[in-house]
Amino acid sequence: MPKMRTHKGATKRIHVTGSGKIMRRKRVLGARVKATKTSLTKTRRPVELASVHKKVVKQMVPGTKGASKTPKSTKTTSKSVKK
Repeated sequence: MPKMRTHKGATKRIHVTGSGKIMRRKRVLGARVKATKTSLTKTRRPVELASVHKKVVKQMVPGTKGASKTPKSTKTTSKSVKK
């Protein structure tokens, strides 16, 4: 079975946060010449991908598993004191 290939256009347009959300950028940023400054500022912020598109994006970009549910630090910090 061959490996799944990553869709390079999708990898340039989305990213996965540490909590597993798939984020995308808003469109029409370069074409809005007469837009106000506040509306252009709002379009610069990334937004979460709609839930209907998540399945398709996960197929296009196989590495988007999201954050793991296990904590990073599994060390115990209890000290045993002998008297």
